Amino acid sequence: MENNENLYLSTIAFLDDDAITTNERYLTEFCKIVIYQSGFSGLSLSEICTKINDLVLFSYSEEEIERILENNKQSFECSDGIYSISSEASKEISKRAKKFPLRRFVDYFCDTKYKDDDAIDRDELCNLVTRYIFEKFQQSIDQITNIIDSSKETVFEFSDKYTEEERVFLNAFLVWDNDEKNKMIYDLIVKSYDFCTINCTDENSFDFKGFHFYLDANIIMRLLGINNTYRQGAIKHFIEKCKDENIQLHISNFTKVEIQKSIEYQINAINREIDERGHIPPPSAMKFAKPESFTIEMYGKYYEYANKHKNWSLEAFKRALMGQLESCIRNFSYDENESFEVLDRDRFNNYVSSLKERKDPKVVKTDVNNVMLVLKSRESNTDSCMISADGKLINWCREIFVGKQSIVEFPSTWFSIIMKYTGRASSDDYASFCRFIRLPIYATDKDLRMKIEVKKRILAMDTTSNIKDRMFEELENNYSLYSESLSSKQIAEEAYEAIMKEHDNRIIETIEKQKQKEIDNITNKNELAKQSLIKQIKEKDALISHQQTRNVDSKLEDAIKDEVSKRLKIGEWITDYYNRICLFIVGLVILFFLACIFLLRPNINNDFLMNIITVLDFLIGGLIFLLINAFKEYFTNAERLESKFSNKLRKKYKALL
Repeated sequence: MENNENLYLSTIAFLDDDAITTNERYLTEFCKIVIYQSGFSGLSLSEICTKINDLVLFSYSEEEIERILENNKQSFECSDGIYSISSEASKEISKRAKKFPLRRFVDYFCDTKYKDDDAIDRDELCNLVTRYIFEKFQQSIDQITNIIDSSKETVFEFSDKYTEEERVFLNAFLVWDNDEKNKMIYDLIVKSYDFCTINCTDENSFDFKGFHFYLDANIIMRLLGINNTYRQGAIKHFIEKCKDENIQLHISNFTKVEIQKSIEYQINAINREIDERGHIPPPSAMKFAKPESFTIEMYGKYYEYANKHKNWSLEAFKRALMGQLESCIRNFSYDENESFEVLDRDRFNNYVSSLKERKDPKVVKTDVNNVMLVLKSRESNTDSCMISADGKLINWCREIFVGKQSIVEFPSTWFSIIMKYTGRASSDDYASFCRFIRLPIYATDKDLRMKIEVKKRILAMDTTSNIKDRMFEELENNYSLYSESLSSKQIAEEAYEAIMKEHDNRIIETIEKQKQKEIDNITNKNELAKQSLIKQIKEKDALISHQQTRNVDSKLEDAIKDEVSKRLKIGEWITDYYNRICLFIVGLVILFFLACIFLLRPNINNDFLMNIITVLDFLIGGLIFLLINAFKEYFTNAERLESKFSNKLRKKYKALL
């Protein structure tokens, strides 16, 4: 129990100045690491915050990081919102070990104990040791002491989460009496002690459920992105953390009216500026000599809205913005309260008169109403506070309400308090612990200092932003080509000459391409004309050939018709005189028969020969009769005649066809 109390007291001690200093030391280390590893380009505040939160899984706000950077001028430099690491801090980090030292001793131990057993995962053994040390921080100081002093004969305590093999390894490794290993373990635990007690807790040590925060107009304006968008992410982070801890967030009717007035005031101012300029410029052009009556974020939202919706009406934009405000307010408790100018007139007027000495009188009444609303809320909810980014209002409250719990505070102040009480680890304490003790240090750029000087010279050059960007690209890609003996001025000048030469070459190349394009166009036109002429000739030849073919076909058809007609006439004559021809043939046969009898009778000695002559006579007559019918069929069949003479004449006209 005593050991647990020590841990608890160590955690609570974070609230005093020494513990805060300890935490700032760790955060300073985080900033050094992430900026060092970014190279000579540097990082913005939001980029540093993102990289730290990704690196160690902690929820640090931009306000905390900015305070660290501003308070450590010897380690950090800032130019145009970009932070870089100082030469002294860079040299110190470059000398650090690039490899987690525990792995070296695990390797040595395994080489001795396990020899060539390739199945041993040595990275996993490193994780095993760090996980065990982390757990001991959360359980027992005695166990931590025993780990540091391996000369004691100690039986280490293991939970059921460890296998028998893991217990054997841990016990053997931790009691292994090696001076270098013992020193490394000691350094690791000393480095981790404050870290674990500050950042890693098993349970929340404070309950924020009873807290009530009233959000000021400037907080909501930032949340909407129309006032200081640079802080929009930090405000969202703060709101999310408050909701995670069940803190009640409120918006009063005074705050809502104030925001509505501010939106209308800024939109009217934008309208006047547009009328004065005579056109609607892009936000980049509006920044030059912009009046203070509206923010560039507000104008940027208008310009983005107008382009997206193709509607340049400021009235339409105002309606859309008021709709966004209503949607935002629905995420919080809305408190409707009568003005304290009516409820408590004397005190209200006294506060207004006092605050007018510090602030614009236009918004003083809203501030006083909100402050008095918080005071009223404290009658039933003692943990009520107003969240504002207004330093003048905060300082005024501290002077007026001396001895009372702070009535108005910055969101970053409450964010730090919430994080201190609830633990910083966002999801996985052990993962955060491992990432912290193994913060990776990579070899830095040996030319970092020179590159930063070159960068400053380029930014100061009297040339276009596009040329400067091209110079940075040239140096990033080809820095090794520039002589190390050159000064930053000479490197910048050579880079400029290289870019201008590239620019000139690009112009020449463009001109040559244009000329070649013109030549190609002329060539293409001539080729098209040539192809068109060839096509016309071919079409003409084809037409002539087609016409000739048609003429030949016509002549061929006429010739066929003529030949067929002649034969058909013969067929008609045969048909007309068919009977006569048959009688004529019969007559010829009889005459032939009689002639044969007359001429041969004296020589005929028997009837057999006579019979042969008679049969032969009949056969000849029948043959002639068949022949006559064949001729008749041939000369009267038009289709057969046409087919015959078509084939015959086509062969004759083949060459022409």
